[in-house]
Amino acid sequence: MVWSKIVQVFSLGSQWGDNTIRLIEGENALKMVQRVEGILEDSMRVLESHERVMSSGEFNAFSIKHRHLVLKVVEVKQEVHRDRNQSVLSGNPVGRGTDRIVRDVVRLQHQAEIYQQDVLTASRRAQDHEEETFMKRYLEDTPHPMGVRLIPLPDRPQPTFS
Repeated sequence: MVWSKIVQVFSLGSQWGDNTIRLIEGENALKMVQRVEGILEDSMRVLESHERVMSSGEFNAFSIKHRHLVLKVVEVKQEVHRDRNQSVLSGNPVGRGTDRIVRDVVRLQHQAEIYQQDVLTASRRAQDHEEETFMKRYLEDTPHPMGVRLIPLPDRPQPTFS
């Protein structure tokens, strides 16, 4: 239900106004932030399961980006809570910072989705490489059904002419 409203926001194009703020404010903003947390948790689970097959540089880069996004999630959650508390105290349904919070939440979700896609792509690539390496070793070590062992030929040096 909330998601369909958010989709409606994006179908309006880039027009940001009061309707957008009402759709994402308060509890809805917190639910979006929770979705972002879920995206990051799933991404970290995938990343950790592929740590052994990824290059250490790639794994470290993704880990740093994950920590960066988690920090942003905590900061945005604090903003949402502060704005909600100020709205309750002042009696206004929408706090002054809501427009900024909406942009932060939407931007954060977009960044998390891109991050997740990058993690999935890198993990698939690492997994494919691992499977390829395994199959190559398997074929080298497995005897042929006819009793012939397959041995890869070494690269032959090119003849040199004087």
